[in-house]
Formats: sequence, C-alpha cells, structure tokens
Amino acid sequence: HFLGNTLDAIAFEKAGIMRKGCPVILGERSPHSVLLEQVSTVGARQLIPFRDKDITESPKDWSYVSEKLSLMHLAYPEVLLENVVNALAVIEALEIDVNEAIMRDVIADVAVPGRQEWLDNKTLLLDVAHNEASISALANTLKQQQKPIKLLFAMRADKDYQASFRRLEPL
Repeated sequence: HFLGNTLDAIAFEKAGIMRKGCPVILGERSPHSVLLEQVSTVGARQLIPFRDKDITESPKDWSYVSEKLSLMHLAYPEVLLENVVNALAVIEALEIDVNEAIMRDVIADVAVPGRQEWLDNKTLLLDVAHNEASISALANTLKQQQKPIKLLFAMRADKDYQASFRRLEPL
C-alpha cells in the first residue's frame, strides 16, 4: 500500500513527480482523470501517445508515426504494445537519437520475465498481473487463445483478488 489503496490515491501519488514545463507521458490509452488534473495543476507538458501519435494496428503488424519517428510494419513485441509505444514516446520526449534498425531489433526482441512470458513451447503463460490494468491485459491475451486454458491464480490478500478473479473467470 505504498502508493495507496485506490486508483485515485495511486494516481495522485504517481503525479507527485510531475514538474512545471516538463514532459509527462501518460501511457494508458485512457489516462486516469486524477493524472490529467494534476498535469494541468502542475503545468507539465502532457503527452498521451495513443492520442497524440499515429498508432495503427493490423493483425500482422503495427506502426508508430509522429513528427520525429516513422516506424512502419513493426513486428508485434512479446511485451504489451502499450509499453513499447510509451518507450518510443520517451525516446522522442528526451530527444534521443536511435538508429531505426536498432529500434526494430529491440522491439522484436524485448521481453520482461514474468510479464506475459510464454514457456514450454507456448503451453504455459506466466504473468505477475496484480492490478486492474495488468489483469485486463492478461484477460485480453487469454481471450485470444484457441485452445482450452487451465489457470493457476495467486495474488496477495491485500490486493483485490476477488475482482481480479471475476475478470478472469469467464475465460
């Protein structure tokens, strides 16, 4: 409970790092209203990649186009697409010059152990989902599976495990 017990409280605590005139990348497709309010209050420069960049998704690939970057026909990463889009927005905001070929290689190869990590020839999925956003992402991944799913679910008692399980139960 370091950040709070509610999304509002957590968003407010996370907003504490915002500074006037500095870029703030709000990485969710629909950022929490508390974060949007704090950006305005502090006077930070708001950037919402899924609103401010041209992100297109197709079944085979995806693209990221902005004033500074044009990355077309990218392979889907092994991590959540939102995380890659946010990383690209950070690279732009910090004005880091990265070779396009290197970016493509990194996007294709990036992985986070324990976060939607497939093992055993894609028969076992590990995910440390523990909040509403990560449970939703896990549910979306599980919905896409073509074969029956066996789920082992564990979560700390101080988390809203019942709501999380209800989100996964219909799958």
